[in-house]
Amino acid sequence: MAADTPDPNNAVQTRGGEIPLQKEREKNMLRKAFVLFFLVGTGLAFALSPAARAATKLHFGMPTPKPNVVHIPVYLALDRGFYKAQGLDVKISRFRGGTRAHQAITAKGTDLDLAWIPGPLTMSGIARGSGLKMFYSYAHKNEAILAVQADIKKPADLRGKKLGIEGKFGYSHLGMLSVIQPAGVTDKDVIYVRTTPPQRVSFIISGKVDAVLMHIEQVAFARMKTKGKVHTLARIWETQPDYLYAAVSAPGVKIKAKRRAYVMATRALIKATRFMYKNKAATINTAVKFLRGGKKARKGASKTYDIITRARIWTTNVGLPIKVLRYTNNLNAKLGRYKKGKPKIKNMVDFSIGRAAMKAFAKKSRKKVRRKKKM
Repeated sequence: MAADTPDPNNAVQTRGGEIPLQKEREKNMLRKAFVLFFLVGTGLAFALSPAARAATKLHFGMPTPKPNVVHIPVYLALDRGFYKAQGLDVKISRFRGGTRAHQAITAKGTDLDLAWIPGPLTMSGIARGSGLKMFYSYAHKNEAILAVQADIKKPADLRGKKLGIEGKFGYSHLGMLSVIQPAGVTDKDVIYVRTTPPQRVSFIISGKVDAVLMHIEQVAFARMKTKGKVHTLARIWETQPDYLYAAVSAPGVKIKAKRRAYVMATRALIKATRFMYKNKAATINTAVKFLRGGKKARKGASKTYDIITRARIWTTNVGLPIKVLRYTNNLNAKLGRYKKGKPKIKNMVDFSIGRAAMKAFAKKSRKKVRRKKKM
């Protein structure tokens, strides 16, 4: 065979000439090794991710049969898959009021894993031995408005009037006190009418009460029904800026048993509130899936969203400032809610869950800083 004739058994033909067959085989082996390495690496990374693990079930108790806009972080995290991305399978059960949610999660043999409960109620329960621990709040500011009838122009006008509350020292009673006491009006100067959460709107519209605490969108609905006669007297997040509205709590024994799940739940909720501040349209789309009234509630939800975001009511971190915890703890003590002395904050709050949840966001922030420096 001529020297310049390629041997078909020892070479492959290419556009640029000839490459020895042995070299081509080596290249193919390297390609296969690279692909295998990539697939193994990708599979391992996925196996280690939260989404790849068997989902941990968490049962979440909420204090309203239908959520108000302020409660949407819990539902948006479900709707947008934020829980699932953290390896969680979350079920939500709804109760009529914070007291019932508190009773449900502290009951013997409860299957609830966490619940959204008013701050003062949680604290007094812990002092009595409920075994709960607070670890997160998506809204520590008291998202409530004191709505009143047309003839009431200032807090002093509430003297001798009928005020709707669900019970003494409850959420609405304490909110009322923050408005009337600075005006020199006491409990003895008003008439309290027992008003359960579902009755608040109907009682103010029908005139059964002269004043009641309501959620933002409920006030808008009452104004519409009364042609503007019902109006806002005070915004409770302004009259009680350091009052702990509510927090997510869980039995201490369950936190010990599956701490990681609570860290992941906190991370999902923080991601939800941060998402909500940046994505109004998507937030409202999720909200109308769960709010009373469905799509008809879109306009009211949009206006409520604007008020909540302007007031920064939704938290974007762990949401349990020490000054808020201290104020509420001291308020409970002042009102005689503790029989065996004021409990220590460290015994009521598990701060380690929030710290662990925030580490993921801190890592992302550091990566962003490094990328900016490289640009």
